[in-house]
Amino acid sequence: MTPTPTLARPGAALELTGVTRTFGSLTAVDDVSLRLAPGARHAVIGPNGAGKTTLLNLIAGTDRPDQGSIVLGGADVTRTSTARRSRAGIARSFQQPVVIGELTVLDNVVLAGWPHGRGGHAAWRRPARLRAR
Repeated sequence: MTPTPTLARPGAALELTGVTRTFGSLTAVDDVSLRLAPGARHAVIGPNGAGKTTLLNLIAGTDRPDQGSIVLGGADVTRTSTARRSRAGIARSFQQPVVIGELTVLDNVVLAGWPHGRGGHAAWRRPARLRAR
């Protein structure tokens, strides 16, 4: 099946249409279509090997689908970079966080956001000012 990429219907924050990803003869994600409304919370659950991580990688941009489209806020982001998707609001966390014991909690959080343009202490100045009041 070759889906026709469409713009997200009004109200969709994220829409996947016919997303498929294969690795050789293994189909990890098979013709997934979903529509997420702004502010909605969802969970991706399933057994090991079900394709959950691959699906999240496709949405975040760390992998590319063989077929289908990924639309964020009405814009097709199927072939855009991870950094560009991050600036648009898509980010993911990994199951095995790396924490540097010699750093403060704040420094670890700032460091984690650095590769995606969300690092730096400036991001924390306003909340710190509000707490100081």
